Amino acid sequence: MKRVCSLILVLLLCFACAESSSPDEGIVELAGFLCSLPDLTSFEEAPDAALAREAVFLYPAYFLGSEMEGEAIYAALFAGAQPEDEKIEWGYPEGEAPLLIPTLVEIEDALTLPDGIQRISAIAKQDFGYGYEFAFLVDLYFAPDESAPHGYRVSKIFFPE
Repeated sequence: MKRVCSLILVLLLCFACAESSSPDEGIVELAGFLCSLPDLTSFEEAPDAALAREAVFLYPAYFLGSEMEGEAIYAALFAGAQPEDEKIEWGYPEGEAPLLIPTLVEIEDALTLPDGIQRISAIAKQDFGYGYEFAFLVDLYFAPDESAPHGYRVSKIFFPE
């Protein structure tokens, strides 16, 4: 019982140390891109191989003018190593390529955690031909990295229930 109470106290202190902030432009761009990916809500680990492949393939379509490819795009987007369960082929056969989903992202809340990671709580509204409708809630965690094109890399994605 003491361990449970101690854990709860530590978690409360961590979130008490977090401060509300407004997200940087790079975070808003990445949040919009991630929420536009068709497979975002169908993975178990972020990023799994399917999500990584889709993100790398669709990055140039979302960020027009980007000349990065394959592993360079992956490294620009995600913190940590590539998924190791399989060697990822970054392209798609003709006719099987995914398309970005028209998406509006509303930032509900932005917190800067004590370790510098920013947590963004967002609502995604998507248009499947009938106008923008609620699609999902998501918490996106971004690790600061000055060498990344957007200034941040995605470190975690969480879908609250």
